Amino acid sequence: MPPASVIHAFTVLAAGALLLLLRPSPTIRLRLLGAVVGIGAFTGIIAQLPAFYDGQVMPGGTFFLPFALISVISAVQMITTSRPVYAALHFVLVVLASSGLLVTLGAEFLGFAVVIVYAGAILITYMFVLMLAQQAQSPDLEDERPNYDRFAREPLGGAVVAFLLLAFMNHLIFTGTGGLTPGDVDPIPARLAAWQRVGAMPGRAMELVEEVPGCREAWLPEGEELLLVPDPDGLAATVTVMIGEVSTPVRLEGELARQAIEDNIRSVGVALIEAFPVSLELAGVILTMAMFGAVILARRQIELTEDEKREASGLPRIGHHDDPKTEGVDHG
Repeated sequence: MPPASVIHAFTVLAAGALLLLLRPSPTIRLRLLGAVVGIGAFTGIIAQLPAFYDGQVMPGGTFFLPFALISVISAVQMITTSRPVYAALHFVLVVLASSGLLVTLGAEFLGFAVVIVYAGAILITYMFVLMLAQQAQSPDLEDERPNYDRFAREPLGGAVVAFLLLAFMNHLIFTGTGGLTPGDVDPIPARLAAWQRVGAMPGRAMELVEEVPGCREAWLPEGEELLLVPDPDGLAATVTVMIGEVSTPVRLEGELARQAIEDNIRSVGVALIEAFPVSLELAGVILTMAMFGAVILARRQIELTEDEKREASGLPRIGHHDDPKTEGVDHG
């Protein structure tokens, strides 16, 4: 049987396990059965990955499986638990595990952005909503919890849509995209563009130069532009700096060249500042408004009695003639 068909079968099995966990007030046996079936389905999907990669190293290396396992288990717990605070904590684990997966794949900026946006603004807003939600007087009093905390609204529809999407993604992974045209397969233009970005950042270029043996005392004359000339294939570059009083060409190659070319975070930062400054500012405004929204949601309206209103405004309390605060005041 092809690996894609086996993964689809395990996907259907995982959907059934999730439905068992989403049943209204599931018993201990149902939860245990759903957990065992779900872990078995997840293990079956992971077991098919080596056949797909055909002996190649899977993306993420040794950290892929731990982060993937934490992400999947936390996601299931997040949507099956009946306690909102626990759901929020499991959501944090999902965000952190997903960020770990992104970092292992080389997308450091995206991983950090996920933590900042989701574990920062959105989760804080969610926690303020939980503060306003109806809570039971005791964790053991299940009947006092609202229905939206105790029961999943559309478990069957959610499971079907989610796992149809997962099956579609698995199909694309194993069979390819077909009609989509491939991107730029020539890496030389990308490497040359990376060297151009390094040339626009003299401080970063000098950091690389100082790592070359014998160039710890290299410096760039004030007011002069950095002279960086990459090789035609983009695998190395020559930087002209001053060592003592002598103009000296320094080669950046090997590991130093790889660091300069694959410096994702700095590349994304330069692109945001140069090409998308307005979008960056708008993102900051949106996150700030999310914080304000959380504060507004958390405010509780305080109902004051008539006496408290009169006392706050400096007037005597009604009907309290023996109040020491009102002695000597003519109540008319």
